[in-house]
Amino acid sequence: MAEHRLSAPILCLIAFSESIFFPIPPDVMLIPMILVKRSMAWIYAGLTTIFSSLGGLIGYFVGYFFYEKIGVLIVPENTLNQYQIHFNQYGLLIILASGFLPIIPFKLFTIASGFFDLSLGIFIIGSIISRGLRYYLIAGLLWKFGKRVRNFIETNLNLLFFIFALILIFLYLLYRMF
Repeated sequence: MAEHRLSAPILCLIAFSESIFFPIPPDVMLIPMILVKRSMAWIYAGLTTIFSSLGGLIGYFVGYFFYEKIGVLIVPENTLNQYQIHFNQYGLLIILASGFLPIIPFKLFTIASGFFDLSLGIFIIGSIISRGLRYYLIAGLLWKFGKRVRNFIETNLNLLFFIFALILIFLYLLYRMF
């Protein structure tokens, strides 16, 4: 599919859907597309970021508007306040981590952000930053190193993102201290 004439719209659809319900991350489409056409790496990363963030926004509104119908079935009332306190206190960090790390299902946190009424501005900023960092990092590595880095990325993607997330959390904590 990476060389198909509709590969870019399909990438956008996958990125959009993955932030709401689709189980397959757009990385599986993004990586081969960049390898086929490295000159389009930045455009593909931008499209993936935009459509993933838009899908996340739909997930946010699903959680926000349908909490009364389905949220109470998912989150017991007695634990709701505890989760809401965590989301209000660490919402930006939660969105940054869930949007950046491939091992954390972003879709759960987009919907939870709406459930727990996380500030829409914080959600949007966190989504764009985390998704952008993730997809532009992949695009940059593939653009620079091509197929040589592909196996490394595919083998160590979770570890790379985890280390990068730890660095971000460390920098955030330093910022909060001073």
